[in-house]
Amino acid sequence: MSVIARGIKNTFRNTLRTIGFSVIIAISLGLAFSMALAHQTVKANDQKIRENIGASLLVLPLGSAESTGMLSDGDADKLAKLANVRELVKITTMAAQHPDEAKINEKIKKENDEKNKNSFPISSEEPTSISKTNLRSAISQDQLKTDPQAPFKPSIPAVIVEGTTSNIDSRGNKVVAIEGRSLDTHRPDNVMVGKALAKKNNLGVGDTLTIAGKTFKIAGIFDTGTSTGDNRVLAPFETVRHLKGDKNQVPVVVLVANSLEVLAKLKSDTSAAMHDQVDVQVLQQDAAQIAVGLKSVASISLITLIVALAAGSLTILLTMLLVVRERTKEIGVLKALGATNTKVVAQFMVEATVLTLIGAAIGLVFAVLASNSILGALLSGSIKQPGGSSSGGASAAYEQPVELARQMTEQMTAYIDWHSIVYGLIATLGIALIATILPAFFIAKVRPAQIMRGDS
Repeated sequence: MSVIARGIKNTFRNTLRTIGFSVIIAISLGLAFSMALAHQTVKANDQKIRENIGASLLVLPLGSAESTGMLSDGDADKLAKLANVRELVKITTMAAQHPDEAKINEKIKKENDEKNKNSFPISSEEPTSISKTNLRSAISQDQLKTDPQAPFKPSIPAVIVEGTTSNIDSRGNKVVAIEGRSLDTHRPDNVMVGKALAKKNNLGVGDTLTIAGKTFKIAGIFDTGTSTGDNRVLAPFETVRHLKGDKNQVPVVVLVANSLEVLAKLKSDTSAAMHDQVDVQVLQQDAAQIAVGLKSVASISLITLIVALAAGSLTILLTMLLVVRERTKEIGVLKALGATNTKVVAQFMVEATVLTLIGAAIGLVFAVLASNSILGALLSGSIKQPGGSSSGGASAAYEQPVELARQMTEQMTAYIDWHSIVYGLIATLGIALIATILPAFFIAKVRPAQIMRGDS
């Protein structure tokens, strides 16, 4: 009988033992395979989420109000040279409103003043200086839900014109065109328009609009998912700054960092560089928590994978050591019948390979069935989900990255990475063979008579 045939036959000659050993090996390898799948899934999605979130700081003049002063181009140049800054984006904003809507708002203001003349004065949320535009607001009065008992009627929101030196807005969000192309900040006459704003005004790519008497051509249309977020026009920074009449002033700076991990240091460096005369805020804080949590899950799954592989290797080592030791006399008989050391060792190597493959097959089935549950448990236990998105209001315009990060996390499912499985199986087989060769080789070197006497 050949060495391979004898090794396979010996594997199954004790069914109960074979089942027991296979199950023990399967548990260890199944957990290792599950963690390998979870680790690869989290690692792949972590990069996607980080790309969508970004890593940005918002830098404002101290007090967070333009009335307290502004940063200068020189300040921006100084901040751009800080370590860990990948990109510096200058931002400035202005408000623009259709003349008809401005008249309606004046009427509403008079009604509110008359209704509340004996009450505390109501501060307006609209900017004090509003330019003219032929665009009608994406948010109509019908969309503004208010309490009937409210002391004032809401006015029609102005269109926000946001000037930027990149396709990044004042919240650090990448503005991506769903139609047309992205903003070319070197072309002063091109703009991007929010989807809801374009729809309200029956505009498309290539059409024109006017702001403060200047004509612009629509290069692209973006979509934030909310009317508030879409009630914006994105334009080149220098163009908007010129329309406002600002000279060498930068109301807002967004610092795009190299990674989320360096944000804390960059925040500290920014404050120090500006002698603590600025407010520095971390943008997309909630979404960043998800990314940090994902990194934690990746670390946990990797550590568990290593521990599971170590446990599996130890299990295989002890299993094969036990198999070899209990067959000492059989080795003596084989040696007495003329079997060489190589054939004896090869027989046990075949047996170890078969046992390991059986355990690996069972473990792989377990990993495929249980990996999503294990991944879900890891995510729910390690990631702090941000609170629900706000309904309405200006902040709703900036919930998209948070929602996207949350959705990508909730929809994350483990996928089979066959490269990892194959590499893990090769490593396991290598450990099994080493665990078999060592005891079998030392026993095979002993003389048959010595083995048969039980002196080994």
